[in-house]
Amino acid sequence: MLSNAKILGGALPGQQTNEPRGTGQMRQYMADPTRRHLEEMAKYATDYFAAEVQGLNPDKPCLKEWYEIRAADVFSSLGISSTSKMDDWKNVYFKRADITYVPPGTKFWFWKNVWLADNPSNTGSIAGNALVRRCNAVWNSLDYYGNIVTEPFIMANQATKANANTDTEFMKLADNYSDCIMQANPWTQAHLKENTRIALGTGIYAVRGLSNYIREFTYENSSVRLLYFSVYYQEPVETDDMANLVADGLAFHWEITGDAPRAVAVGQEVTITPRSIRNDEAPTLPVSYLWESQTPDIATVDKTGKVTALAEGRAVIRCTLEQNPNLYTDFSIEVAAQAVLAWASTVPAAIPQFTNAILRVTEPVTWTVTGGLLQSFDYTATDTSLTLNCYYPVDAPVTVTATTADGQTLTATISLTAR
Repeated sequence: MLSNAKILGGALPGQQTNEPRGTGQMRQYMADPTRRHLEEMAKYATDYFAAEVQGLNPDKPCLKEWYEIRAADVFSSLGISSTSKMDDWKNVYFKRADITYVPPGTKFWFWKNVWLADNPSNTGSIAGNALVRRCNAVWNSLDYYGNIVTEPFIMANQATKANANTDTEFMKLADNYSDCIMQANPWTQAHLKENTRIALGTGIYAVRGLSNYIREFTYENSSVRLLYFSVYYQEPVETDDMANLVADGLAFHWEITGDAPRAVAVGQEVTITPRSIRNDEAPTLPVSYLWESQTPDIATVDKTGKVTALAEGRAVIRCTLEQNPNLYTDFSIEVAAQAVLAWASTVPAAIPQFTNAILRVTEPVTWTVTGGLLQSFDYTATDTSLTLNCYYPVDAPVTVTATTADGQTLTATISLTAR
């Protein structure tokens, strides 16, 4: 059984109730004693249960907290039963005396469903209560790092069950729109736009007629709590991820690469430098990585990407994007008994104009650079690295050769291209 501290929490700091400032002008006579009586007698009721609720705390509107509530049936009326089932609506009441205000769009989690406060009773109410409506659809979209963000919403009236006609040569059939209601929160307000595409079932639906300006309080733009819109059916396209129900989900691409040696010697330590490419460009938001050795008996890796070779064999080092555990790459490194010359960085196939590439090797070498044209490139080198600078594109590629004192060699052919 959950403790009262976990379920009920404490009263909001500095407030007798959770009402917004300036809304208490219609407070009833004897309202406070009535609330205290409600809280005192509620412990004898048998139909209260714990539910998670988000949106009641005015200082932290996105915070989910536990409350004890009761959910009474709303009996069908002609208007309700024509578009939804009786169990799609509930009247919710709170046990706590300090909860007197339920903002529109407040979310409730109970009975394996998410519910939205569609019609709260806040004007002069003594105790917090609201008519809530069951969310019967979900909008899946991707955040910056490719994680699926799930937003439940209400599809108020579903598609017409049948509107086919065998003779349409001289007849026009009405397009089918479905009305929807969604919570207005930082994610939905930033990403739900006119023409946003939503994957539902086996189809794609486009947002039409988005109303993102209906305020609860006339002079407070921040009091937009609910988004109202319609969706219009469209056919899926090849970039839609229908398996995960993410419109245009397959257009997202995140690649992790890195400068990892292809071979090292037992006892050697090397550091892998990872890089990310998001939709063919470098990420603009912070990126961090987690490291794990898939073959810890052959090589280990620390949190900075430093690999320590322990025994002969093929080591597999996994680099995972910390912001999305589903995105990772495996670096394969051959561990040999003796030192073996290998590239310690990714060797590019081409270098665009006005950029450079750094080639690294695992052993001290002598560098030889041939090809290209005069003044189309230059380079600087150390025992274990070479920086190649491209000044303008040419047809003749550049050939870079690294040679150790005992005769081991590596060769790379790199094109000089325009952007």
